[in-house]
Amino acid sequence: MLFDDQNIYGGGETIALDTDKKQVWYIIHHHADGDNWAANNICFSEQAPDGFGDAIGYMASSEECQALIDKIMDLTEE
Repeated sequence: MLFDDQNIYGGGETIALDTDKKQVWYIIHHHADGDNWAANNICFSEQAPDGFGDAIGYMASSEECQALIDKIMDLTEE
């Protein structure tokens, strides 16, 4: 885990690194009352309500992340 501020109310965000697959995951915890659980695509527990997942996850390869970092660095140098 690079960053994790998940809270007891079903919110928060996580940034995780999978070094084996060379992937970076950005996860939005999205299982509070009133959230649209049908939008979730990641499940962390078997207790997820109605079979929906607990979070919305986005994955990028480490190469994509490095390309984005390089672009940002180029912009800040100008």
